[in-house]
Amino acid sequence: MSEKSDDGIVAEQHALVAMELEARKLSPKELIALRNFATAQLQEGNYPLAALQFSTLYRVGGETTDFLRCAISLRLSGDLNRADELFSEFSEKHGATYTSNIEAGLCKLARAQFGEATALFKRAVEANPTPQAKVLVGISLGRQHQVEDALTWFSDALVSDPELLSAKLEMGHTLFHADRYNEAISVYEGITNSPPSSTPEVLIEQVHDRLGTCYDRLQRSESIRALLQDTRLWTSIVTPIHAANVVGWSLKVSEPVSDEIMIDLARRLHDKPGYREFIDVLTLRVVDRMRSGKVALEAYEEALAKSVYGRSALAVLRSWTFSDVVRRIEELEMEDIDSTTRSLSARIRKKEPASLIRLGDGEGNVLATQLIPENEFILAQSDKILRNWFGPFAKPISHYQNLLGDLEETITNADYVGIPDVRRIEKELVNIPRGYWGVYFSSTYVSRKRGNPGIISLLAFILCCLDPKNF
Repeated sequence: MSEKSDDGIVAEQHALVAMELEARKLSPKELIALRNFATAQLQEGNYPLAALQFSTLYRVGGETTDFLRCAISLRLSGDLNRADELFSEFSEKHGATYTSNIEAGLCKLARAQFGEATALFKRAVEANPTPQAKVLVGISLGRQHQVEDALTWFSDALVSDPELLSAKLEMGHTLFHADRYNEAISVYEGITNSPPSSTPEVLIEQVHDRLGTCYDRLQRSESIRALLQDTRLWTSIVTPIHAANVVGWSLKVSEPVSDEIMIDLARRLHDKPGYREFIDVLTLRVVDRMRSGKVALEAYEEALAKSVYGRSALAVLRSWTFSDVVRRIEELEMEDIDSTTRSLSARIRKKEPASLIRLGDGEGNVLATQLIPENEFILAQSDKILRNWFGPFAKPISHYQNLLGDLEETITNADYVGIPDVRRIEKELVNIPRGYWGVYFSSTYVSRKRGNPGIISLLAFILCCLDPKNF
């Protein structure tokens, strides 16, 4: 028999206490004390225990507010099915109220039952037309892609309360998801221009992230540069995903960002969810700074070494530099178009087959696992490629050793191996991390494993084949 966890034992103890309380009559003072305890559990986020206590209170005292708070606690705990049942039971027994409709609608929203959520929120508006309830109607309509109707409800909420931040945010998000980026920008810029004290920092980060993404998708480089120069952007960063986006924008528009800021972000965010995505793109920033001679890797070592993933990335940065791969590619003495034309023409005349394998970022990322095994940074890049190749059910790279063996054998035996040239690698530097590291790895792999014969720029090979004068 498996041992129970500490949480399971505590839950059982509380359940026994609840049964004992139900078995006897509680005094008014005891009921108040128990309700205060349950309310404290709800406020502290201990939702399962709060649900148990409110359930006990309702069975002992029969207060409808305890019934409703039990359902709310269950919703917040993630037990959406049971919460949904209790909200329905509450309406049948006690009649729906503004609060019960709002809470039941939030439960439906979490279960992606958007039509039912809309109906409940509208009933809440009928009971009490608060701007907050109108925003919830707009949200549920937006989830159903009823964009114009959603915008009407947000606008109506803003008529009631022109400073209602949730209405402005949801209006911007709805426009964003509808690909109406210029309109979304207008809303988001209005929020960022509000007095600093009126918008919480966590929401400022969210607004900056969406605003930058809108600029990026509209290719508004000057707007991105202006955003990157806003000190509020940097002080509002609290999540690695947003930090990754910001660093990526700075690379795309070649906007310099101080190493002190980058190092500070790496230190502050090293233990937060999404840290890997930030480190991935930060490596591109470091490579770019090292390539231009503006910083030494040592400046980033302490910050990167704070996590296992950061140390793995550091090992890669130490092993491969941009100048190193450029040198290796130059040493390969890749065939030029004329040489490729002559060898292909000869094969055609002799009616001999020719084989070509193209090594891009995908092949490079999985081959790198053979060059530096057990490196978490490299394994993470290969995992992204495997998901692209095999879908969401892809297994770790260790399950594909036969595939890797076939790939390596093909590279060894192919007549021509097409690899990215230096210009491609340089271009990928401002693209997604796995793209840059992938083309980098593929070129490095060939330079270490294959040798010179038949190594060509893939672009040169395509140009050769497309020109009819060559054959």
